[in-house]
Amino acid sequence: MLDYSEGAIKARLSKSPSLLEMLRSSAARKPNDPALVFYRRATDPEPEITTYGELLTQTEAAAAGFASLGINPEDGIAILLPTIPESVAAFIAASAVGVAFPINLLLSAKAIAHQLELSNAKAAIVMDEFPGHDVFNRLSKAAAQSPHLQTIIKVSLTPNMINPWQDFLNSASGVPPGHGDRDRIAALFHTGGTTGNPKLAQLSQLNLAAGAFMSAGAMKWQDGERVMVCLPMFHVGGNITCTMSTLVTGGAVVFPSPLGARDPDVVNNIWSMIEKSQTSALVMAPTSLSAIYDIPIGSQKMNAFRGIVTGATALSPDLGAAIQVKTGRPISQIYGMTETSGVCTTQPCDDTYREHAVGYLAPLMELKINSQDGRAGERGDVQLRGPNSFKGYRTSQGVADAPINGWVETGDIGQIGPDGQLRLLGRAKDTIIRSGHNIDPLLVEETVQAHPAIRQAAAVAMPDAYAGEIPTLYVSLRPGHELTTEQLANHISEHIAEPPARPKHIFILDELPLTPVGKIARFRLRQTAAIWQATKVLTELPITEICCDDTSAKELSIHWTGTPSDQNIMLANSQLTQLGLRLVPQAL
Repeated sequence: MLDYSEGAIKARLSKSPSLLEMLRSSAARKPNDPALVFYRRATDPEPEITTYGELLTQTEAAAAGFASLGINPEDGIAILLPTIPESVAAFIAASAVGVAFPINLLLSAKAIAHQLELSNAKAAIVMDEFPGHDVFNRLSKAAAQSPHLQTIIKVSLTPNMINPWQDFLNSASGVPPGHGDRDRIAALFHTGGTTGNPKLAQLSQLNLAAGAFMSAGAMKWQDGERVMVCLPMFHVGGNITCTMSTLVTGGAVVFPSPLGARDPDVVNNIWSMIEKSQTSALVMAPTSLSAIYDIPIGSQKMNAFRGIVTGATALSPDLGAAIQVKTGRPISQIYGMTETSGVCTTQPCDDTYREHAVGYLAPLMELKINSQDGRAGERGDVQLRGPNSFKGYRTSQGVADAPINGWVETGDIGQIGPDGQLRLLGRAKDTIIRSGHNIDPLLVEETVQAHPAIRQAAAVAMPDAYAGEIPTLYVSLRPGHELTTEQLANHISEHIAEPPARPKHIFILDELPLTPVGKIARFRLRQTAAIWQATKVLTELPITEICCDDTSAKELSIHWTGTPSDQNIMLANSQLTQLGLRLVPQAL
């Protein structure tokens, strides 16, 4: 068994205060063991194996190559790669030489250009053309607006094709760097949760290494663990919490396809993939778990499989219980943040079934719950501190919101249960305030998700002239199920005793909008709710369209039929003001 005591983790972190030193340590112990198990297609009978020795060789060559390009410690290296072996080597190497910056592959060219400028990116690694993705074209357009970007290196996803990335590695010369200053900013991750307004969180070399070691200790990875990671590498959970934490233990990371859980073939073949890859732990977001729940296990034995790890957003207790019954294995929940290098609390992946919660504090992590009355055991705002606490957000105006004395404000409301586990009770900013009555969306969502026809549910605030805000529910249904809004309203009335907490409006959608990492994009639902209410009150005005691009869902723009009169503009302003909404200046 690996030693995960705080003393042992501190000692390992002292010897390997960077991801490159961490990889060197694992490669010295297990040079010929698999580090990465990669399937180009979910249906491939055999994967491509990268050993620890091979991964270290690639990573050190990449680090030497970046240094030869004139990359300095403060220069950004943008990484636009899916879940492939090259993304691991590129990230570790970039963090050792400059500032590694994995970018969301779905961003527009304009958004990429903004982030390239903010990260001071001098080089970029990007995947070649891939079915359904034009990321190289978008990067090329962004590069035209980014004078600092000097080098673009393409990675081919097609076997036996010319691969500029391999040429880059082969031509690298010089000595790979040591870890240098452990407090140097070594990575940027864009964050913003479900707000739709990304910020670049700064993580030091020590933050990255600490996140990996602390995650491994919190989840109690076993020696030789095989972890199938279905989260993207631009997400700190997929990158640090799962991939790097597995590599610090000498285990193997399984990439089921370049697109992970976004690949329909991965979803449809998940149980057979677990069996043939000898996966011991599957990592998926709850929205993906909802999709695989309907996939029959059939005759798959999955002898090495020990359980599922999930995080990124709240897991429905009923969905969790149903999947545990289906697989006969426990689900371990993770609570993590970009601002803590991916880990806060965790239910260990140790074959134990636990109550629905987000687990125990990770080793070396401290927690405070600031309740209104200060009594122990009460619910309150969650604050966290550890060697993984980030260094503030990088903005165009400078660094903002760096933790004070290391304490990270999570924005979450939580409570420590009698079993010592943290339970999250909602997001402070998501609380719906109806005529002064605070409504927790989680209460509504858990009640709704208990219905067998419901696949996804999200309760958000809709502006209201009388109550200020009213709870509004958006749901999607499981395949093959039918449900009317009236039937769902009756279910809610039977299970929620407080009338103010019952949703005033219910909308059934084919799919709820998701962020790239599988979280429900609540800000988009709040925007939809604001537009719906505004359309209702402005129905008599000559309007062709109402739009909302404001992430707080407070500002609207109006497209008029012809040129609007001053009287119509004043009337629209007056009616929107009663809803707590306003027109953006362009609309005036």
